[in-house]
Amino acid sequence: MHRLHPSFNWFHFKRRVRALFDTNISTGIDRAAAHEILFGKGPGSPARKAEAPRHTLSFFAAVAAALELGALAWKEEGYEGLEAMREDGDAEPQVGKDGKRPRKAKAGKASSGPASEGGREALQHPDPAALYALSRQALDIFEMFHPHDLDFLVAMDMQVLFLLHDGIPNISSVVFPMVGKMVNVARAMGLAMDPDEFPSRYSLFEAETRRRIWWDVFYYDLFVSDCMGHPPLIADNSHTTKIPVSDVDEERFVPESIEIPTCKEEDSSESAVNSSTYLVLKCR
Repeated sequence: MHRLHPSFNWFHFKRRVRALFDTNISTGIDRAAAHEILFGKGPGSPARKAEAPRHTLSFFAAVAAALELGALAWKEEGYEGLEAMREDGDAEPQVGKDGKRPRKAKAGKASSGPASEGGREALQHPDPAALYALSRQALDIFEMFHPHDLDFLVAMDMQVLFLLHDGIPNISSVVFPMVGKMVNVARAMGLAMDPDEFPSRYSLFEAETRRRIWWDVFYYDLFVSDCMGHPPLIADNSHTTKIPVSDVDEERFVPESIEIPTCKEEDSSESAVNSSTYLVLKCR
């Protein structure tokens, strides 16, 4: 997915996902943290640490959308490696930094899933449709209380990609309206105007991300509209956003970058393979 549809920096996205799952919120502030994610920070709320990652519901929706695509690809591969994952889970857990072992599930409770051989609980196949529904629900709630952001469009982008590959003929009823919404949201966020027209407003990383997302929206608008026999919503002379830079070393391109690192010809690393070249070629 990240090789053929790199509308965002995959390495940075993975780092944000790890930060999301590594966040350790104590039981005493679970409710307050959930309320802040859903409804924003209210007056009188205690200030959170500056170094703590900022997690939003739109980003959670994007994570669920990425997982739905992964689950769909895994399903097409026949869930290869699922048995190995179960065996790894049955292995003796390692001692943590605190000197304690992770707690095991209580044997007294019956498993809600099917049991495998030897009485062990079988790993459940991930449900792509359920993850898609979760992503859609998260975006619906986010949209009720927050203005749109880039993560919102990233989530919609991956949702559309999922719908185009899930084997259900729903372009006219679902995909076409979703692409229209993506166009309007992108325009409302100012993505149709190149970031260079607003000096010092965006960092280099954010400016390039805005360009990538706009051109991915442009791409879907062009081809989905053509599939439906309609002209695209985005006219060629209605935007000034430049085509993103190609051959970017995605792994070294981070929010703190002051210049865009490019892939060297002799570089055979994963970052070279995952460059934004494909996105630029399909936009042209």
